[in-house]
Amino acid sequence: MDMQVVITEFGAIGDGEAKDTASLQRAINACAADGGGTVIVPRGRFRIGTVYLQSYVSLVLEAGAILEASTERSDYDRLQLYRNTPNPAAYEGVLCAIGARGVSISGKGRIEGQDQSFWIAKERERLRDRSEDTAIAYWAKEWRPMLLLLEDCSDVLIEGITISQSPIYAGWLIDCSNVRITGVTVNNDVEGPNTDGFHLSSCRNVRISDCDFRTGDDAIAIDANGTRASNGITVTNCAFHTSVNCFRIYTGLDPWIKERIYTRISQIAISNCTVSEASGFINVTAEDGEISDIVVTGASLNMEYEGVPIFMMTNRGQIRNVQMSHLIASANGVCTIVGQPEDQIDQIQLADMNFTITPRKKKYGLGIPADMIGYAHHHFGPYNLYLRHVDSIEFNRIQVRWTEHLLPESWSLLHAEHVRHIVLDRIQGAKCGADPSMPVVSLQQVKEAEITRMRVAEPAAVFIRVSEEPAERTCLRLADNDLRLVDIEVKRD
Repeated sequence: MDMQVVITEFGAIGDGEAKDTASLQRAINACAADGGGTVIVPRGRFRIGTVYLQSYVSLVLEAGAILEASTERSDYDRLQLYRNTPNPAAYEGVLCAIGARGVSISGKGRIEGQDQSFWIAKERERLRDRSEDTAIAYWAKEWRPMLLLLEDCSDVLIEGITISQSPIYAGWLIDCSNVRITGVTVNNDVEGPNTDGFHLSSCRNVRISDCDFRTGDDAIAIDANGTRASNGITVTNCAFHTSVNCFRIYTGLDPWIKERIYTRISQIAISNCTVSEASGFINVTAEDGEISDIVVTGASLNMEYEGVPIFMMTNRGQIRNVQMSHLIASANGVCTIVGQPEDQIDQIQLADMNFTITPRKKKYGLGIPADMIGYAHHHFGPYNLYLRHVDSIEFNRIQVRWTEHLLPESWSLLHAEHVRHIVLDRIQGAKCGADPSMPVVSLQQVKEAEITRMRVAEPAAVFIRVSEEPAERTCLRLADNDLRLVDIEVKRD
């Protein structure tokens, strides 16, 4: 178990030209045959294809060590993934492990993916308007290797290393448990296609801490599309710079899913994060599944891209028991939560948040379609607090401030339709735009609304406009609101 080897002892050259796949594999196999051990990668540039990590073998990348992904497809195995699900898939990978225990990758070295070798640059004039789509500058070629690809592994440690130039995900973990990812830097092209950070599929008991992400897609993605539910995931003390979402938590959605299965995600805790750029901070989407018990606290966001910090959506799914608090955001939108009539979005609480919103033209700035096709447009949600088909939701101590409003349209601070119960307590803000008829709060087919201690920050003709069916009159409870700048408290249509 104490065997320690250096890969150069097994013939690795490390000159950036020779292929060192076989040498690295021999070193790993030698330690595995001895019951475990440590494989050291010294300073140098070692070009490799698919290498299989083994149980109880630690791979240590010393300072100056680089494992470089080969660009030749013949150097890779195509791994069959999700084999025990109705939706199998296949991908190439660099450092791979299937069914291993006690896997460790650590050190001060790097794994580099030679990203642009697997892409084709788009013609600049064909790049889409940022208000319509994410500005990805490359097309993916026929195949791209995952830099880390682990399935059905347990007791996994990924520590200290840098992963850069990933042609697709930096790391994909499927059906893994007891995972620790700490002090890792992911430095991918923010205009690259699908250059996610870590993608966790049906993983349990995962802790990600003290990591730095720069990605061209979701920095951390959590799904349950493997063989079991996903739960017990903690993320803390991380920094993000991404062109899409910092966090995407979802069921369904993946393009290779042919047969719908109902899956579950629960017990997610996120804390103490900073964001220097993103289109979305957290995106929670339940398609054919249930997502519950999420706690998010402590985040500072700067989002110049067109997007919205908080997005939740269901499609044949449920989202419930979500608490988010202590968030400061400079962004292009506030919060979008939308469901379908038959779905459930329940027990949502947002508290102690401060939003500074600079509206810029974007695809769904004024409203989101009832049947949105494709998850790529989620983060182009409305500018305001926008709710549809929600069971119960509470907003406490939320402040929204509009700046540099150069668009011709106007909108309410909060728009809610088909909501069973909503609580607004100690909210500060105003409608946005020049339209004098625009209310501060717009309620359409809302059954119960409690609005207390709210302060309207700018002059408005109408505080609350209620659109309701004659047979279902909205039950309003209003108390202690500061309406000194308002002409009419409630207007019913």
